[in-house]
Amino acid sequence: MIALMRTSGFSLAISLSSVAQLIAINAIAVLVFDERLGWHQ
Repeated sequence: MIALMRTSGFSLAISLSSVAQLIAINAIAVLVFDERLGWHQ
């Protein structure tokens, strides 16, 4: 049970960190390159 919680917590941490990196990259692109993000190009 502890091992299961540890693995699910680890995968959750990886998911949250990848989402945070994606948001940070998008924010940097908007600020630095003046990109306009949208669903349609």
